[in-house]
Amino acid sequence: TALEIPHANPQIVYVGDDPGLMESRKDFANAVYLFEEREPLQAGDTDNTDKVQRKLQEDHDDVADQRLVLRARFLDFVIGDWDRHEDNWRWLPEKTKDGKIYHPIPRDRDKVFYKTSGVFPWILSHQWLKSNLQPFGEEIRDIKGWNYNARVFDRYFLNSLNEQDWREEIDIVQQRLTPDLLRQALNQMPPEINALSGEELLRVMKSRISDLQQTALDY
Repeated sequence: TALEIPHANPQIVYVGDDPGLMESRKDFANAVYLFEEREPLQAGDTDNTDKVQRKLQEDHDDVADQRLVLRARFLDFVIGDWDRHEDNWRWLPEKTKDGKIYHPIPRDRDKVFYKTSGVFPWILSHQWLKSNLQPFGEEIRDIKGWNYNARVFDRYFLNSLNEQDWREEIDIVQQRLTPDLLRQALNQMPPEINALSGEELLRVMKSRISDLQQTALDY
């Protein structure tokens, strides 16, 4: 990808009322799902976050690619993915002369472009620790509260970076996520969805990229 972030390859699928579902038929028939491989095809064998944390604590020659973690988190800001807890990542180990470096692979993108409307959701999203329920808009209100589900993950996997590192990664995201690239990405969605929401999503993402320095440094 433009940001050089390894990624899963989810697909939106419809599961019909198929007898082959057997005992699961009553639970899963006639519904839409996000279908995603456990091991991203381009990555090979990967590790979960718990295992990576154990490895990092057992051997200080093993490290996480924190710059890439940060870049991936900035992408979360752009697409509105507020549920980035530990289980939503896999890690690709790469051997080095000293140890291993673990590259992050974001997955389970079931909270992107989060959309709410109406009085009750507005009230709820303004409650303590409920900022993540705000609708996907041009600005992220209360970036700290919005990132509450990722607070422990971020404290662990971004703890060796300084402000200059953050500024450099912000520049990379802003330079590479161009409007043309965003439009190409939106064109990969089902055409019916793109026709319905594509222009709004493009407008919001462009605004978030433009505001990324202030948003990220506030965080």
